[in-house]
Amino acid sequence: DGNAVVEVTSEMNAFDKMPTLNTASDFMVKAGSSSTTAARQGEAAKNNTTTYKDNAYVLISPLEDIILTIAVTDIDTPVAFGEFDTTANCVTTGVKSTSVKWILDGEEKEKADPDTEYTVQITLYPEDGYGFSPTTVATINGNSAFSAIMNNDDSITVTYKMTANDAEVTSIDDLKDITGIKNGTAIADIALPASIGIGTEAGDMTASINWDTNNIYQGSYNPASKDAQTFTLKGIVILPDGVRYNGDVYVYVKVSVDAGESTSTEATTEATTEDIKNDNADGNVNTGDETPIGIVLLLLGLTTAGMVVSGKKNREI
Repeated sequence: DGNAVVEVTSEMNAFDKMPTLNTASDFMVKAGSSSTTAARQGEAAKNNTTTYKDNAYVLISPLEDIILTIAVTDIDTPVAFGEFDTTANCVTTGVKSTSVKWILDGEEKEKADPDTEYTVQITLYPEDGYGFSPTTVATINGNSAFSAIMNNDDSITVTYKMTANDAEVTSIDDLKDITGIKNGTAIADIALPASIGIGTEAGDMTASINWDTNNIYQGSYNPASKDAQTFTLKGIVILPDGVRYNGDVYVYVKVSVDAGESTSTEATTEATTEDIKNDNADGNVNTGDETPIGIVLLLLGLTTAGMVVSGKKNREI
């Protein structure tokens, strides 16, 4: 009659036939093999004869209240490449628990793709003595749910659509200095790092780097110089699709070029001077003030005889 609680336990069948229920009243029906395994029945099952005849335990109890409005909160918007939020909060009186699923094209997903819209499904289960109605409405994070559908187990599933946000950059790895570059190497030939590790709110990732090799960010570089040189280059990080940062992300790398070998003539000059000194000691003809005196006297004698000695050639005057 809408007021009495009916609990029937039998070895096989709780009822021989379906009991007559007051359709003007709202009932909760639980059925199963025992009181501990009995499950709450939905609207269709409550009006099905087999629910009462094929179960050893049946509980029929009037509902204390019909939940007409539901407020679901704390559902986080998806982040690209990140896992979905699978917890929800509902403080509506009479709601026992919730489960959350994220659906794309009819399939449940675990991680979000960039710039993709998903349907979040929140299924809510009533406490004993409470129930939902086909006219129950719900809000999700303060927004009206797209749909609210009663299920066969007396639960209700509400839905809403959300689009994944880009993942925010939270950190960026440091670059090691580049050392041991051979003297005279052109900047374009220096092996600069092509990528760098970044941290995002969805986890660690890798981003590429576009280096400015036409401009020295700090210091100077002359490939023709034999001196050791140090300078700094600047690059811009190219973020993957689905990753964002408020502004550009720049990185810097310090480059050290080794000194080159010198091309001095000092050693050659010293060797030539030494050779001249050794030749003079042997009495050979050389230029300079160290010509042996015997050679000078011989030349004077020959000049008197009308001959001039010039190297190895002689000619008459």
